[in-house]
Amino acid sequence: MINSLKKITKATEVENKMIKTKRVAVMRFRRDTGQTSSNMRFDTADPEDLTGLTSSVESELKTKEPRLALETSAEDVSVILLTDTSFLPSEKIDPIPKVASDELTAQIWNDMGSGLESSDDHEITYINSIVLEVDVGEQPEDFILNLFIKPSAVAGSIDETIQRVNNSYRKFQIQYICGVYDVGTAEWVEDKCNTVYDPTVADSGVICQCNHNTSFAVLMAVKEIDPGFIESQSIMSKVLLFGSIAGLIFTVSLIIPASSVMTTRSAKVNMCFSVALLFASILFVIQDFLVKEDNSGPIKLKSVACGVYAMLQHYAWLVVFMWTMVEGFLMYLSLVQVFGSHISHYMLKFNLLAWGVPLPFANYWLLRFHEERHGSRRNTS
Repeated sequence: MINSLKKITKATEVENKMIKTKRVAVMRFRRDTGQTSSNMRFDTADPEDLTGLTSSVESELKTKEPRLALETSAEDVSVILLTDTSFLPSEKIDPIPKVASDELTAQIWNDMGSGLESSDDHEITYINSIVLEVDVGEQPEDFILNLFIKPSAVAGSIDETIQRVNNSYRKFQIQYICGVYDVGTAEWVEDKCNTVYDPTVADSGVICQCNHNTSFAVLMAVKEIDPGFIESQSIMSKVLLFGSIAGLIFTVSLIIPASSVMTTRSAKVNMCFSVALLFASILFVIQDFLVKEDNSGPIKLKSVACGVYAMLQHYAWLVVFMWTMVEGFLMYLSLVQVFGSHISHYMLKFNLLAWGVPLPFANYWLLRFHEERHGSRRNTS
């Protein structure tokens, strides 16, 4: 069926005009003489209905970020857009759950958890975009094809896309991957194009860098993160933090005996900053000993003690940031204002500012934690 559509598109005499139905849209594009690359952008409000599809070839698009964009070195390009994979079937592709957009990520994790109960190697892969078929005929030696494809369903923020499933030690991530349909195996493969996107932006588009023409789509797959990678990150963080703690202790031990240095304003502020950073770093390091992922530690997950401990960490790092601001203020007085920079009872004022301002924010967070904790208890009872 796809080959028939490609033949029709290449044979048509109608160039640079989109011919579309609800599920299929085709265009034969021929670039103007003198241009070095072919550029096309497509946009539609509903990826499941192509009758409202517009292209930059026919008119200027109103949106800054299109749903699809294509750049290629080829001169004559046939483009076919499909709303689904009906013409490109695969046994390993699951349909995206038909739920509200704000419930999609939770539903994916539920499906993932159910699959893990029956199989250790369970993976879920969805087609998450309009399917794009590109044909340029005979590919030149320097052929390049760059695609920008916006996913139809948003996976969520970086925190929502990385989770542990079924309270296990295995960590999974929802990823966008540029998929290419392999006609020989009748499967969507993931290693034929380079995938580039920003995982911190939930609705970011996906860039596919390819050197061939075929059927393309954005796959949304749940992949297990390499346990060795997670472990190496944890070990590196601990080593660096212990090194930072040792350095801070060494700094404080050098400043305290130097009575002449301790009388200066900058030394006193540096001492307070070092103590605050040392306190925050120690709280962070001992976290792994107090709170365990399997809930076997002295502090139980979602308990009152857990909320208080998290609040203390939040408060400690806010204090560090406040002392950083005080350091910046002193630098401004020394380098910019110079004269008239005397402040009476400055250490009292600085300490009240650094240790007092973060208190309302930390207490508000603790209050919200207790409200959500009691709310979840009421819902389960």
